[in-house]
Amino acid sequence: MWPWILIAGIAAAVLVVFAVQRLHPDVDHMLYPRKYGSIVKKEAKEYDLPQSLVYAVIKAESDFDPERGERLAAAE
Repeated sequence: MWPWILIAGIAAAVLVVFAVQRLHPDVDHMLYPRKYGSIVKKEAKEYDLPQSLVYAVIKAESDFDPERGERLAAAE
């Protein structure tokens, strides 16, 4: 019985996300602020990557904290 509840919950969450995106197309900008827009745009274009991928890497590596990125680079 519980797998169906899990599947129904996931389906409901997906529907809510699509509904919110439909009502407010910029919801991803609210959830994930777009810092460093000009740099990201330039680098994404140069390497032929989606901007969302560049933002995802920045989020994963430093969470948009410039000092954290510097500390990681110094540790390598």
